[in-house]
Amino acid sequence: MSAVAATQVSRAPGAVRLKLAVRDEGIGIPAAARERIFGIFAQADETVTNRFGGTGLGLAIAKQIVDLMGGTIAVESEIGAGSTSPSRSR
Repeated sequence: MSAVAATQVSRAPGAVRLKLAVRDEGIGIPAAARERIFGIFAQADETVTNRFGGTGLGLAIAKQIVDLMGGTIAVESEIGAGSTSPSRSR
């Protein structure tokens, strides 16, 4: 199961700061792989491509969008329990 949550963090004339969180109950991401997963074509474990599909572009694209909007993106994960990718943007 996946979930998306949005919370307004602040509001100023012409700007709204949001906190977005995406949660999944997937396989999780090892600590050693968390730093590189926002890179293009990077995956936490290349062997999962055959089982779960994907090329490792989704988080790289999300990071580019968040960066362009002046925000930050991060990941919290536990092996076997899924991941949360909280981000903030304007």
